Amino acid sequence: MKENKCKLWRLVCILIVLNLAMGYRTRENIVGTLIYDTYVYVSQYDNYQKNRQRRIENLALLPNISNQGSKGVYVLVIGESETRDHMGSYGYCRATTPVLESMKTDEKMLVFNKVWSCANDTVSALTYALTNKNQYNDLELEKAFSLIEVANAAGYKTVWISNQVQYGLADTPITAIASEAKQQIWLRDKVGHLKDGRYLDVPDYYDEKVVSELENVKYDDKMLIVIHLMGSHNSYRVRYPREFDKFTGGDFDEYDNSVLYTDYVLGKILRKCNDMPNFQGMLYFSDHGEGIDAHVGHDNSNFTFQMTRIPMTIYLSNDFIKNREAEYQILKNNINEYYTNDLIFELMMGLMEIESNDIYNEVNNIMSSSYDKSVERFYTSYGKRRIMDDPAYK
Repeated sequence: MKENKCKLWRLVCILIVLNLAMGYRTRENIVGTLIYDTYVYVSQYDNYQKNRQRRIENLALLPNISNQGSKGVYVLVIGESETRDHMGSYGYCRATTPVLESMKTDEKMLVFNKVWSCANDTVSALTYALTNKNQYNDLELEKAFSLIEVANAAGYKTVWISNQVQYGLADTPITAIASEAKQQIWLRDKVGHLKDGRYLDVPDYYDEKVVSELENVKYDDKMLIVIHLMGSHNSYRVRYPREFDKFTGGDFDEYDNSVLYTDYVLGKILRKCNDMPNFQGMLYFSDHGEGIDAHVGHDNSNFTFQMTRIPMTIYLSNDFIKNREAEYQILKNNINEYYTNDLIFELMMGLMEIESNDIYNEVNNIMSSSYDKSVERFYTSYGKRRIMDDPAYK
């Protein structure tokens, strides 16, 4: 951990210069983001790492935790910088998500229409999404159980596949959570950053690579697989191969092409999932959106609500729907209810049937009849902005 922190501070100096050069093109205040990400990492994750063993010991004390959870393969896919405002399946004028659009009539595919991120940067959003810390409780972060820790305690074989760098400004804190996985597959250099035009049109660089890496997973009858994509993080042009240069002549061509490519990759992941023995379901969400219409990236100093409007979809197997019809109907009935991605932890617990009130609050589980749908309670920006203040709120 100390070595990683030293690498982090060295990266700050280098990346500030590099990202200033990129600033004009992306209109994103990367310097502010760098400083903020660094502060979050240094101030919070030392404590999170130090309390790791204590959390594991506390989990072991929970009644019947080792017998919790249903058998099957559950897949969680994390997108990057994707706003639903630029997805055709959510009403955007361009056909950027043809695969998802073709599946909207499939009863196994549930598309949630009113989802916001809890924050507009990767560190903050995924810190909450992947632990039982959220905007609506006063739990100290270092005491918050991670999704991976709970799944391990419940007897799942856990796998983390990432196309993001293992050590970097926006990635190292997430690596602290990912490091708990029993099997880890990192596809990028261990030290680096998300912007790197050197890899343009190099096949192994793109998100499609995670699909082939699923072949290297050793399958079990009780599994959680987490996949972290590069998605639409700027620079957008280096996120997709040349054959996905479909949209031209507009202000948002490169971003829209990256969304198109993510849709293609998600389709391939889903086809692979359907071939997995005892596959139960796949949940996809984006960490945050992108202020693409205002050309401000996801820089908090130029905040727009578009940075927090995100997609979320759940694809469930026929077996899941048949065996858990009541819960499926609740999910289906709630596709137009309000939701923030810091409640992903509760949703995953519900999907995997890890039923411990010591771990999560059922009112935050959108597949529970006890889910609190009150729009007044929903916030973003770590509880600083109300969803009701978003101009897109209806």
